[in-house]
Amino acid sequence: MAVNSILAFAVIASVFYLRSILRAKFGGQVKAPVVGSRSPWEPYLLTRLRFTKNALHAINEGYTKFKDSRFKMLRNDTDVLVLSNKYIDELRSLPESTLSPLQAHVDALLGKYTKVDILLGSNLHTRMLQSRLTPNLTSFLPIVRNELLFGMKADFPACKGKESFLIMIAVTNGLSFWTEAWVAVNVTNVMLRLVARISARIFVGPLCRNEEWLTVSVNYSLDIFRTVLFMRLFPPFLHPILSLVIPDAWQVRRDMRLARRLITPLVEERTKAQSLGDASYEKPNDLLQWMMDGANESESKPDKLAHRQLLLTLASIHTTTMSVTHALYDLAAMPEYIQPLRAEIEQILKEDGDWQKNGLTKMRKLDSFLKESQRMNPPSLIAFNRVVQKPITLSDGTYLPKGTHFGMASVPLVFDEDLVDKPHTFDGFRYYRKRLETGESHRHQFATTDANSLHFGHGKYACPGRFLASNEIKTLLAHVLMEYDLKFLPGQSRPPNQSVNEYIFPDPAGQLLFKERVTEAPSS
Repeated sequence: MAVNSILAFAVIASVFYLRSILRAKFGGQVKAPVVGSRSPWEPYLLTRLRFTKNALHAINEGYTKFKDSRFKMLRNDTDVLVLSNKYIDELRSLPESTLSPLQAHVDALLGKYTKVDILLGSNLHTRMLQSRLTPNLTSFLPIVRNELLFGMKADFPACKGKESFLIMIAVTNGLSFWTEAWVAVNVTNVMLRLVARISARIFVGPLCRNEEWLTVSVNYSLDIFRTVLFMRLFPPFLHPILSLVIPDAWQVRRDMRLARRLITPLVEERTKAQSLGDASYEKPNDLLQWMMDGANESESKPDKLAHRQLLLTLASIHTTTMSVTHALYDLAAMPEYIQPLRAEIEQILKEDGDWQKNGLTKMRKLDSFLKESQRMNPPSLIAFNRVVQKPITLSDGTYLPKGTHFGMASVPLVFDEDLVDKPHTFDGFRYYRKRLETGESHRHQFATTDANSLHFGHGKYACPGRFLASNEIKTLLAHVLMEYDLKFLPGQSRPPNQSVNEYIFPDPAGQLLFKERVTEAPSS
């Protein structure tokens, strides 16, 4: 009997010990309710795995129950504390030495294994974006537009809006018959190429026409995300081994070697040209040159410049492409917006005489449509991500110890009926109307942020490239609208979004039908 009691006790103790391991938390010092579990007894191992495909349900559950306080979401790589946006004003201006957005970004991308952690050593790219690029964005419109026009000819399939067939009939003049020529286009693939081209023109100048650079700038982000998403399926203690055996991780390293091979000669060539002291030499006007000029001795090494250029593509090309793709899907789903958007663009071109530097800022309806498209199709469920570098205590007494990874529920915010009128209805000119109100003309723009619109972050460390992204997206969409008609394939509708972990993507296999617009039929 005593033996049986001992065995029973041992079994019960073992169960509780195993449960404690399976329910272990990472950085679990902050007490907060955990969302996403199906029962109090569910091992956190299962909750973490479920986050991969069920993050939206979990964050909506947490926001519904705890939107004015805090809750915790469990990923396989870390715990994420989700705070109410009521704390935004006291957090948004704290220095990086206290709250680090960069550390949060690097951790999310498993930077130790994907080599994204180079960002922690220097903020060179941020300095150059903020001091050199953003203040001069309008001056880049002509060259960006020229590269876009080149890319549309090179990357868009031939889809003439009308095909003319001349039929000669005895003793009569020729007659012209017209047939429509709609062409199915994979939206994501084509937009990726176009965004890669125009981004490269700003980032690396002449390499924008180099096929190897265009390919690696597109593939690098895909290789990084595939590596991260696969590794997140496993607990952190396995990551060192996985990073050595995953084919996508191998490809990330090959991408970096190729980038060094392409960028290093360019850096050396420019350095040599500058050292010769030729008064006729003009420095190229691109981000690579600005980085060379603004770098310290460590930052200026060619291999580091090449690595940072790849990381710029990671931060810009795919996120911009997703916004464009979502907008095109939305236009095809709601074609009633196409005519008023075209009318706005045509009016601005007429007033300015052509594509002028400040024309994009006048496209307020297009800006509003993009912001609404982003509201309905956000890039991530969580924004304003930070890692606590020094312990802090919030105004209500909430204590955040060092190492806490926190963010805010950006998606539930924009669907909160207390904050947004009819939040589940797509209203493409919602923000256009808001800007017509007294004192609101400079607010509610695609690239602006506030406490309830966090997709680009907010405050001192909001996304430094958001103004570039806004200009690229508007330029691209305006040209597509002016040059093409578009619609879904017969029997199809807007492809549903896809989600993995906290990330949301447009369907990469989605297609639309395009044909070139014919505003005036030629004479027969």
